[in-house]
Amino acid sequence: MTSSIPNSFSADDLSKMLESAPKEADVPDTTPSDEELSELEMIELAGKICDDSGDLTEGPMLHKLIALTIIKRLTYWHQKTGELQWDENSDLASAWIRDAGKLQAAMQILQSVSLGDEDFTCPEDEN
Repeated sequence: MTSSIPNSFSADDLSKMLESAPKEADVPDTTPSDEELSELEMIELAGKICDDSGDLTEGPMLHKLIALTIIKRLTYWHQKTGELQWDENSDLASAWIRDAGKLQAAMQILQSVSLGDEDFTCPEDEN
């Protein structure tokens, strides 16, 4: 059986392939936006993601880390949204920034929930 895979490509061949390759803009984005999913679809998707991540490790540590990562990203998003709206509507901006503070509190609370001796996210007990 002969192989149709070449042993090498010349720079000229690579340039031609690059020119004929689809551009990122040509590839349709099939990822639905939040607005395109119903409440039930969003809940089911979140559950599926949690189920899938639970298949990767045993125990709750990965889920705690995912929750902390999500809270951190939500905090950043709320803070930046508030900052960007400050000149336009300081009342609305303040609300976004206050919610960022609530998320920081949620982060601290979740970090304080220990999953045992191996939980590196939990501050050490100072008692």
